[in-house]
Amino acid sequence: VDTLSDKEVASLTRRDVLDIVSGRYDDELLTDIQNALGVISTRNVYYSMPRTFNLASIHQEMESMAARHGLKSVVIDYLQLIENSNNRSNTSRYQELGEITKTLKRYALEYNVPILLLCQLSRGLENRANKRPVKSDLYESKRPEQDADVILLLHRVDRYYTKEDWEADYRSMGEEYGWTHVYPDGAYPEGIAEIIIDKQRIGGTGNRRIVKARWDADRQCYQNLEYARAR
Repeated sequence: VDTLSDKEVASLTRRDVLDIVSGRYDDELLTDIQNALGVISTRNVYYSMPRTFNLASIHQEMESMAARHGLKSVVIDYLQLIENSNNRSNTSRYQELGEITKTLKRYALEYNVPILLLCQLSRGLENRANKRPVKSDLYESKRPEQDADVILLLHRVDRYYTKEDWEADYRSMGEEYGWTHVYPDGAYPEGIAEIIIDKQRIGGTGNRRIVKARWDADRQCYQNLEYARAR
């Protein structure tokens, strides 16, 4: 929770997150932090760290939040950490995940709120030449893939390719890797994050859509790309 708050303050103050966590503030930074905390206090965002992280505790927390503050949306970090409280010794992990995602979908309908469920990707994509993820890369996939209404995947080319590798491979491999469609000018996408819409149950079918955002490593946040360029 503290880490999330530090990142939120860093984003609002436009300061390096390390400046925030250091605890050594000059008067200007202290004022910026106080102003940021004032903004955060008006957002009605609440963090919870239940001692036991299972379906029962999630439902209990949703019920409590709905009664005390009203419930607009829920973010769960993350799927693979959730224990299935109804787990039986002969149940496979695949079946467990299916029960978890099916139950979370029922919770979303019960409270009429979207649930954003974070999920790990399989390390198998690390062995592929093309590192851009697809929905089948969801760790212990299939059931989460089936139950989700929308699947968003995050990808950064500069996480896997240096500028030199990019320039060497862009012409020969760009079409296969999908680079030429997303970066038609051939410019190296340093600090660019791709938000890949790989499934959208309501919204038609067709090719995956990719929205680009700016990843700010110092502030540990994503930014609107046009806004970031204008700064």
